[in-house]
Order: sequence, then structure tokens, then C-alpha cells
Amino acid sequence: MLHEERSASGNIMTLALIVVDTIKAKANQGAEIISTFLNSNPPEEWRVPLKKCAFSYKVILTVSLPEAMEALTKGNPKFAEDGMVGCFGDSQNCEENFKSSISPLTCLNNAVHELCGVGRAIIRNLL
Repeated sequence: MLHEERSASGNIMTLALIVVDTIKAKANQGAEIISTFLNSNPPEEWRVPLKKCAFSYKVILTVSLPEAMEALTKGNPKFAEDGMVGCFGDSQNCEENFKSSISPLTCLNNAVHELCGVGRAIIRNLL
């Protein structure tokens, strides 16, 4: 179902699921971008931060988002909120890895970070 259809006829739970889906799409995009950078001989100062970011986005996609999705579908918003907090922190950590150089992922990290904040705010209404 399209996000517009779900949000027009949905409730807070539906809205939370839409945000989780949106974060997942952005995180997948991030993982692909990071992989492309790593495979294209990036500048030396980007190599370690990109590897750390790859790990952060892997955690988002394999731990935090699945935790949030499962908790939402099982009616446990506290664990869903924990998943959002994890995503929030991992996207912020990725950005902070580039402290000594300009991050090529700033826009993406900021988008994931902000979406996680929105997701958490929505989920808190379910507590």
C-alpha cells in the first residue's frame, strides 16, 4: 500500500510504521552509497570513517529497525522507541566519524537522524 493511502486512512500506529519504512529506505540508500564510496578508492581520510559508517548502517538495518518494526507489530511501543533511539545514535555516530574531514554523507545522516527523531516522537504517543 502506498504511504499516502496508509497515512490518509491510518492511525498513530500506521504513521509509526510508515516512518520506520521511510527510515529503512534511507538507511538502505546510505548503505549503498557507503559501499560505492568504499569500492571507488576514496580519499585516505575517508576510509576508516566510511568503514565505521558501513557498520553503523548495518546495525540500523539489521538490529534497530527490525526491533522497532517487530515491537510495533506486537504492540510494544517502548521497544519500538528503543529501536528509534538506536537508529538516531548510529546515524549521528556515522557523521561524527568524519570529525577531521568533511563528510560525504552529511545530508543522508541528517535525514536518517531527523526521521528517527520524528519516529520516536510518534511512537511516544503510543506509550
